[in-house]
Amino acid sequence: MVLERQTETIDFLASPATHGGAPVERIDTHADAEVIRMQLKQDVGTVHWHRIQASSPADAVLQRATTYLTRQLPNPRVLSLVGAQ
Repeated sequence: MVLERQTETIDFLASPATHGGAPVERIDTHADAEVIRMQLKQDVGTVHWHRIQASSPADAVLQRATTYLTRQLPNPRVLSLVGAQ
């Protein structure tokens, strides 16, 4: 499982030696290890990603993303999130 494979990374990040000897305080957030375990058990099926060219100015990227979302996801809740009427 992914979580077990990350033990080495978690141990590295938790070690004071990694941070110049400074003490390390671990703070679990809403996405702590238990939440990740539960999420990994869920089958979300195939996920498709639409690529949007992001090398343009931010307003152009936002417009392309908004256009794509309003065409692909005609759900009123999604439309309200992207500010479409």
